[in-house]
Formats: sequence, structure tokens, C-alpha cells
Amino acid sequence: MHISNSAACVELTTNKGPLRLSSVYLRPSIVDFSATTLTILEALSAPFSIIGADANARSRMWDSPFNDKRGSDLESLLTCSNLRVVNQPHSELDFVPAGTSFVDLTLAGDKVCIHSWLFLDTPSLSDHPYIFFEINHGDFAKTKRKHLRPSVPKLPFIHRELFSLELTKALHS
Repeated sequence: MHISNSAACVELTTNKGPLRLSSVYLRPSIVDFSATTLTILEALSAPFSIIGADANARSRMWDSPFNDKRGSDLESLLTCSNLRVVNQPHSELDFVPAGTSFVDLTLAGDKVCIHSWLFLDTPSLSDHPYIFFEINHGDFAKTKRKHLRPSVPKLPFIHRELFSLELTKALHS
């Protein structure tokens, strides 16, 4: 599904069902913030989903110092989408990067168990800090993979004279 060039999503197969991991950038220039964001959330949210969002929206719900219109609109949309903010209050964190504007959100569906949410103290070379969290989602399902390369026979099963002849031809052509 194509939403915009501002969202990317992968879905992992697990024994508890698919786990959807998404990254979303809500540009400051979005004209109709609520409609655009609702479309994205409807496409990406699910009970087993995690969305990392640069929301460019401020709300005390995710520890911004104040609420703006986009933040208030996003709060309402999250309620309708059955997503919750899992960011930890900065007062409970051991490390908060200087200059953090608290517009980066980690959102989770109602069946996702996230713990140990924190900012890493590793420089990100961006104006956004790295965010780390752990999930408890059960075992990942084992899927059958197609071989990307043809299998190579074991040495005792290779016809050495024919191999040498073909190799010589390939090297001289």
C-alpha cells in the first residue's frame, strides 16, 4: 500500500501473529494535518503494531512543555486508532539529550508489550536522538526460505575433469 513518501513499514511474522513496525514523518508543511494523519494511522495501526513518528506536534501527553493544535489533534486521533503513546516522561529517564523537542513518538497497538523505553546517549548525527525500547512479543515464526543461490555440490560429487574444462573455457572467453 502506498501512503506517501513519509511512511515506511515492515511486517514480521511471529507465533502470536504479525508484528508491524512503521516509521512516519509528519511534515510541518502538511496542510490538513488531521485528515493526512488519520489516513496514515488507519493504514498502519493494528493490535500488534509499533509506530515511530516524528510528529512535529507538541503535547503534554508525550512530555512536550506545552500543547499545540497539531498535538491536540493527534491526541484525539490516537484515541480513535487504539494506539497509545509509550514514551516515558523525561523525569523518569536517566538521560535526556540536550535540545530534545519531544516531537518524536513511539506508538503501540493495544496488544504490544513495550518496556525499557529510553533515549540512547549515543550521538545520532541528527536533530533527533536514538530511541531504544524492548518488546515482548513471543517467538518469531520460522518461515521456509527460497534459496537465493543454487546449491553447490560437495567436493566428492563434483566431476573434476568437467569442472576444470568448463572453468578453463569461462576464463578464456
